[in-house]
Amino acid sequence: MNSTSIYRIVFSSIFLLLLFTSSHSFAQKTTLDFNNYQTLEAKGEIPKPFLKRTSDFYETKREKNILTVDKDLEENKDKFDVISSYHLNQLLWSGSVLFGDTITTYVQEVGNKVLENYPDLQGKIYFYVTKEHSVNAFTTPEGFIFVNLGLLAHLDNEAQLAFILAHEITHFTKKHSINQFLYNEEVRNESKGSIARLLSRSKSLYEEQAKKSSYSKEQEIEADDEGWDIFSKTSYDLSEAVAAFEALKNSRYPFDTLVFESKFLNNSYVNLPDSFYYRDVTHFVEMPKLSAKEIEKIKTLQTHPDIEERKKIALTKMASKSENKGDKYLVSEDRFKLAQKIARFELCNLYLQEEQFVDAIYTALILESQYGKSKYSELCIVKALYGLAAYDIYGTRIYLEHPYNEINWKGRNWFYALEDLHHDQLAVLAASHLIEFADKYKEYEYFYYFVPKLFFEEKLQIGTLNLNEESITGEYMYQSTDDRNYIVSLRELVELGVMKEALIKIKNNQKVKDGELLHEGSGLKKGLKKLFELGYSEINTLEEQEEIDRVFNEYITKEADIYDHSTSSFRVTPGTPDFILKENMLLVRPVLVKIGAKKKKESWIDFFDKEQKELTTKVKEYNVMRNEERRFSCIAPDAFTAQDVEKYNDLASLYFSLGSYYSRDAVQQMKLVDIPQLKKLQEKYSTKYLARIIVILDKDDYGVFMQVQNLQNGLVTKEFIRTGSSYYDEEDTWQKKLKELFIY
Repeated sequence: MNSTSIYRIVFSSIFLLLLFTSSHSFAQKTTLDFNNYQTLEAKGEIPKPFLKRTSDFYETKREKNILTVDKDLEENKDKFDVISSYHLNQLLWSGSVLFGDTITTYVQEVGNKVLENYPDLQGKIYFYVTKEHSVNAFTTPEGFIFVNLGLLAHLDNEAQLAFILAHEITHFTKKHSINQFLYNEEVRNESKGSIARLLSRSKSLYEEQAKKSSYSKEQEIEADDEGWDIFSKTSYDLSEAVAAFEALKNSRYPFDTLVFESKFLNNSYVNLPDSFYYRDVTHFVEMPKLSAKEIEKIKTLQTHPDIEERKKIALTKMASKSENKGDKYLVSEDRFKLAQKIARFELCNLYLQEEQFVDAIYTALILESQYGKSKYSELCIVKALYGLAAYDIYGTRIYLEHPYNEINWKGRNWFYALEDLHHDQLAVLAASHLIEFADKYKEYEYFYYFVPKLFFEEKLQIGTLNLNEESITGEYMYQSTDDRNYIVSLRELVELGVMKEALIKIKNNQKVKDGELLHEGSGLKKGLKKLFELGYSEINTLEEQEEIDRVFNEYITKEADIYDHSTSSFRVTPGTPDFILKENMLLVRPVLVKIGAKKKKESWIDFFDKEQKELTTKVKEYNVMRNEERRFSCIAPDAFTAQDVEKYNDLASLYFSLGSYYSRDAVQQMKLVDIPQLKKLQEKYSTKYLARIIVILDKDDYGVFMQVQNLQNGLVTKEFIRTGSSYYDEEDTWQKKLKELFIY
């Protein structure tokens, strides 16, 4: 594999990592409209910690540290300070942390209520809410306590939240994170050269992990114990500490149970009976019986004590209290229930972002059962069904990550009902929801253009399935992109009739028919072209249409040589005018990443932060060199001021409005981007192009990447890549190649 390919893979992976720690965010009205729900946004001034760099957090810690004569201990403490500072910095810059919003202000008030009897901790602990679907809360050594939206969606009342905050406060006061890190380093060093590791690597690794897990469990028990003492000094109902553990125990399930019925997915195009789906609600896979020794071994490796054991400890603590007359709510019952409702609505988007599509469908339908059908829930279901079917066309089923067959839970039949569908059935189901939604909401008419992708192949080679009414019989061969043949039975389509009828209705939809979107041999190309044309101004003349046709044909048919080794210069991707680098663009968070090991004489803080600072400086310097009318608008957290909350929200929105489209194949880019949202950014920043830059350093080698996307259709319109090395030529630097992108 050549260096360009390696850097391309690393580039793609890093963008996925950055993007999946972020969240979608646009303006939220003061009075929430849950029918047209808009995801949470931060409000007010950006807090000071969000404006700091890794080095700022690090220097603050080093000023407070007491030096010891133990050099190894000092090295490990320094390493911990840098790594923890870096991770906190990246989290605060990710856009997934909220501030000033309805939920965060509420959680902060509950946290302050817990700290009422601890004035020495007030001002040292900060409470924030993170856009993550996992049922969790966590604490950093700097005193930041983050509560995931997934946790708020599962808790039943404010007192349970208060107990969990008390637990997290203990992690901070007892310095559990640094103690765990230092202990892990000590254990790792002890076993590094051991004979046991040489003779039996698996045994020594087990023993090493067992030691780490044992220490972690001790910390959790201490946090429960001390957290209880903090919680017991409040006026909350103490019995809710036990209930909180029950909520955590059930965290592997959704926040409510909904047994599958076909009516949930039926619409004006599809009307299937329950018998059409696999509906096993009573049987589940019996797990192999484990011996007491095997169970104990599994428990040994767990980082947290067993929930039942923790409940028993809490009950013992309660028994020691003579009376318990506390309340479930001290701040506000209404505000808790609003926070819970918002968190549950947010889960749909978060599952979509993580491509947990069945979870997104399930959550949206629970919302409809609890609060009624809404445009938001309908959109989530449409996006999720499309995601399932779009992945399935490549022979990749990605939605059974959880072992639901091992859980005696009635809601699990959802996951098997959809898993059991053949691709053709799933495609018809998804297409019917796409079209019905586009029929209903005119601003989403572009959804029609995505329908062909559900039926035709990735590389624009149409399968032999003929969509004429007379030909929907027998079997057809489906040639996948990895050269495997799939024989897909259409028996149920024919015998049941209802799916056949749905397919005919889809084909006869006026928009689908007029656009020839299901035309054999050209439907996929026509759909992609319609989407492609959204990225250009209105086409008013024959010459303009011919030019678009030419550009489009180049866009989808030619492999792009984005770097010409013969001339050591950039080449642009076909399908986009060469002058794109002269256009003004919206530049989003330039990132520098170092791979490989730290140099011996290099400090940890320099390893993590030095070149990133330089990248920020160079971007500013080179941007000023551009023509004033063509300068990039930059959204970068290291350049934010306290008043830049709109840019903070826009940054968070862009991460997941567009996602990571690092694919050279145009059809793979056909994801359901929210074009109405993108148009708001286009108007706001007066540009239709979004640019992302990443610099990857590996010792003397480097890669400079730039990807340009069109805000009018979400498609990647151009890529630039340059790899090199300063090992043989000191003037061959990433700074020099970065400058070429700005001074084109």
